Amino acid sequence: MKMAIMKSRHILLFILACATLIAADFPGGSLLAVFAWLQVNTLMTQQSFNKSSQIWAAKLFLISIPFLLFWGSIHTFLFIYMKEQNWLFFAMTIALNVCLTLIAAIYFVFTFNVAHESNFKLISSLGAAWQACKKNKVDFFKRSGLVFILSLVPLLSAEWKIVFAIMATHSYLNRDHLRRVFAFGF
Repeated sequence: MKMAIMKSRHILLFILACATLIAADFPGGSLLAVFAWLQVNTLMTQQSFNKSSQIWAAKLFLISIPFLLFWGSIHTFLFIYMKEQNWLFFAMTIALNVCLTLIAAIYFVFTFNVAHESNFKLISSLGAAWQACKKNKVDFFKRSGLVFILSLVPLLSAEWKIVFAIMATHSYLNRDHLRRVFAFGF
C-alpha cells in the first residue's frame, strides 16, 4: 500500500512538473520530462525498483538524447511544411517521422518489457527489445502506430508532443499498473 501511494504521488508530481515546464517554456524542459518519465515509468512498471533499474533508465535516456533532438526537429518540420502547404516535403517528413516512431517504439516501449529479464543491462535490453519486435511484428506495429498517432496531438509544441506520446503510450500499455496504483488513493 505504501508503494502504491508513493507511485501515485510520483505520477502526480511528474504531471505538475510537466505543466510547470510547459507554462514556463523552459528550454530543454521536454528532455527533463522524458528523463523524469523514464524514472517514473520504471518505478511504476518494473518488478524491482532499485539503483540498477534507475541507472538503466538514466542510461537509456542519455543514449537517446541525440535521437530525441533529431526526432523533435523532424517533428517541427512536419508541422511547418503542413502550414506552408508544401505537400511534397510534408510527405517526405511524415515518412521519416514514421521511421523515427518505429525506432522510438524500440527505445521507449519494448525495452521496458524486457529490462528485467536482461538484468537492467542497457545493450542487452535493447538487443532483447529488437528480438521481441522481430517476433511480435503485429504488436510492434500496433505500439508504433500508437506512438505515432499520439505524437500528432494538437495544442502542444513539437517536443512536448513527443513527451506526451511516450508518456501516453506507456500509460495506455500499463493501464493495469495505473489502476492498481490509483486504487489505493492518496
